[in-house]
Amino acid sequence: MSAISDALVPSFSGRIPRRTYWLAIFAYFFFSSVLPLTVYEVIEDVILLYPDQSLVVLYVYLVLCSVLYFSALVRRLHDIGRSGLWALVSFIPLVGFLFGFILGCLSGAEGANRYGPNPDNVQASFEQTPLTAVSALAELERMLEKGLITREEFDREKAKILSTEARAPNSL
Repeated sequence: MSAISDALVPSFSGRIPRRTYWLAIFAYFFFSSVLPLTVYEVIEDVILLYPDQSLVVLYVYLVLCSVLYFSALVRRLHDIGRSGLWALVSFIPLVGFLFGFILGCLSGAEGANRYGPNPDNVQASFEQTPLTAVSALAELERMLEKGLITREEFDREKAKILSTEARAPNSL
């Protein structure tokens, strides 16, 4: 469920892996193409009665859909270690489309970069390493202090560690 929320909630900070990027691109395509065409077929008479207002609503809606796309593009750029300003390339016709496609095919930077920890390895590092709850929390704190994870990621991982320890209190 985290990949879906990462894809559908616009944010211009952090990193997303390729699968989340493609999920966001699919959602953008659906929300900007399929859904408006379906709505048009259903309420065609209303649109014909109020064409000016309908166009304004459509433009606002498409701008909101574009925010979803650009947030995914920026976070994907962050995943490969590039600035979000590279997203401006997407405004160039045809080149922008190819840029977005290639960006979705590139693998992310190994390990943490200045935009955060590798989204593919954050969970794996806690599951594969047999750490006690105390050392896992200390490692989380260190990552937070270095700016490798956000406060929200810290709180989420801390809750997971503490809930695991609550179920197995004799593991310490």
